Amino acid sequence: MLPGKLVMHIGLHKTGTTALQEFFSLNRGTLGEKGISYLRKNHLLSDCWTEGEDSDRLVAKRWTTVRDRLASGPGTVLASNESLSSELYGHPERVEQLMDFLCRPETVIILYLRRQDVHLESLYRQLIRGSDATAPFSVSVIDELLHPDYYDYEKKVRFFADQFGKENVRVRVYDRARFAGGSLFSDFTDALGLAWDDAFVRPPKGVNESMDARLMDFMLFANARLPEENGQLRQFKDVIDTVEKGLFEAPESRLLTADERLAFLESCEEGNDWVRREFVGGQGPLFPPPAGRLLEDPKRITNEDFHGLLLLLNAAWNSGFGAVPFPLYNYRKIEHLRRKRQGATGVKRALVSVQLGFHKLLHLAKLYLVPTRWPGRRLDGTILRYVNKDALFVRKGGK
Repeated sequence: MLPGKLVMHIGLHKTGTTALQEFFSLNRGTLGEKGISYLRKNHLLSDCWTEGEDSDRLVAKRWTTVRDRLASGPGTVLASNESLSSELYGHPERVEQLMDFLCRPETVIILYLRRQDVHLESLYRQLIRGSDATAPFSVSVIDELLHPDYYDYEKKVRFFADQFGKENVRVRVYDRARFAGGSLFSDFTDALGLAWDDAFVRPPKGVNESMDARLMDFMLFANARLPEENGQLRQFKDVIDTVEKGLFEAPESRLLTADERLAFLESCEEGNDWVRREFVGGQGPLFPPPAGRLLEDPKRITNEDFHGLLLLLNAAWNSGFGAVPFPLYNYRKIEHLRRKRQGATGVKRALVSVQLGFHKLLHLAKLYLVPTRWPGRRLDGTILRYVNKDALFVRKGGK
């Protein structure tokens, strides 16, 4: 066993992990003074079990720095990667592989759990916004997108307790009212066994906006139709993400109906109560019950909303052309003439060829002055990039 101790913060997703990781980075020096090393490139630690890849090679590549730091002497290494909860869950052979490579250090697992209904809605919106997933929303959709029984917290916690020992698994509830010290950062230091130090720097409050829930079907269609190559899908979503802020006065985060929410939480109640009894303690339920607007049905997109979205997209597209730093007209005219020439014959084909040559000359002359595209990107991707920049400028109050 290595002399150092390993603390693995493994998520879950959508439990403040990005904010925590920024906190760790900002306080790397202060943590180091307390004997805790937060190494760099934590985002790569889960990228070891890719289909068709040599996992032993990838584990060695991603985790060697951690192993070396653990071997260098007493102290704690903090590894934070929310994807580890999914990559390791249900795979005892991966845990064994990782622990063997690390020479079996003393290991503590820190796992944050969020109430299943709000976690489901938040995570699904993130997955659809950030990938090409096309699975329609349902209570079990995360089981399909990540792993089976995702919201069976008892089964999840039991797995990590079996692998690392119950005494080495620290379960925290992601709920502002339950945070030790009143904040997520003080709650995590409490999980580490550290007293809060006023020398710790809190990261600035970021805005981690998610796409409005009413646009999920629209995004599913985009995921199924738009290619990911050269960032076209991502750039399209950037434009949608910008213009929808001008479409809806109040954002909608809910996807579940009131009846679906209550039934879903009832199905999780027994497992949640086991987690509370065995790992969290206290009286009452593991999570506070839903209240207020969460007991109302979500808003759905209307025909007026859809028409408004099309108008905003058209406005963004037209105004955004003015931000594109190259002669767009010539380029589009050339593409049009090339298509026109394909179906032309005789004199008409010759005339179109003359027009095409003339516009190519104009285009070449323009190229002397400005670039035709952002380096390394396709032309249509560059257009979308500048359209979104302009739309964002207008949304922030530009004229």
